[in-house]
Amino acid sequence: MNNSIFNQSLGGNNSIEPLDFSWKAIFNDETIIEQYDKNGTEHRFQEVKDRFSDLIIFQLINYKKEIIFTVDLINGNISKGIREEIPPDLITVKNNIRLIFFRRHKINFDMNITNKTELITNFIGYQYNDANNINHKVIMCIDKNGNFVIGDN
Repeated sequence: MNNSIFNQSLGGNNSIEPLDFSWKAIFNDETIIEQYDKNGTEHRFQEVKDRFSDLIIFQLINYKKEIIFTVDLINGNISKGIREEIPPDLITVKNNIRLIFFRRHKINFDMNITNKTELITNFIGYQYNDANNINHKVIMCIDKNGNFVIGDN
């Protein structure tokens, strides 16, 4: 399946901008699925969803700017860079850790609908249940330059 977003066009002046960040999924059997293969073939996120129970690391990577964001689904943490080790005394009990990932694509047109600006924002994180079975979310909002805001609830 070669449906790379880099080659797609909606026709006319509606070409889709290439993504600044692409994802990489690492599973407990050491299988790795990247959004784009070296030959440009795009893998659908459904391939990751089909194996959520085996997913241990999820990353968003900007190869041009050498920026990486990592969600560790074993320990329940998120970081800019490679997975960091957390001291045992700072670890919170986290059960049923699940990935959160989506993109928000906003397109603004001028009054004549001739010029447009696009803004793609990535959201990654995880949710989990604490020792009292209360659900919590930790989400990182990332812009195209790698600037981010992290929050939880």
